[in-house]
Amino acid sequence: MLQAPPMVGLEYLTLDVLANWWQDLDSLTRSEIDKHPGGARGYLRGRNPQWRFVGRVTFHLAENKRDPDHPFAFLATYANGLTPQGKVRHEPLGRALSAVRGEQNRGAMLNLLLPISKAAESSESIRRLVDSGEIYHPLAWSPEKPTSFSRRSPLLNRAV
Repeated sequence: MLQAPPMVGLEYLTLDVLANWWQDLDSLTRSEIDKHPGGARGYLRGRNPQWRFVGRVTFHLAENKRDPDHPFAFLATYANGLTPQGKVRHEPLGRALSAVRGEQNRGAMLNLLLPISKAAESSESIRRLVDSGEIYHPLAWSPEKPTSFSRRSPLLNRAV
């Protein structure tokens, strides 16, 4: 409420008014999802196709220009939402895992770790990263590492 922009009628804005607006928005959204043939996933995809990426774990291989001995960087991320511009917002996997630690978030933690577990079943390289805990941190890789990684992980795109 304290972050509301200056506007006509601001003096009528109360916590109860905001709570009612959120409840109305929640009811409307749930009603639209219930009517949508694709359920929540289809509803969100219809609103913005980028939503299909939210909730996924992604493995990134990027150029690392700052280190000529390790010109590649590997990072596992979790897509935790969309930016205000509608682009997928990725968060390092280690940070996402820290955010959902605790018994009350057990379901969220399992959802986060399940794709990693599936990938580790089909890829020796991913299994090693998981077993060592390196998958939760950005890694600097030598020129040979991406080639050997991709050769050992032919089914990776299906697993994740």
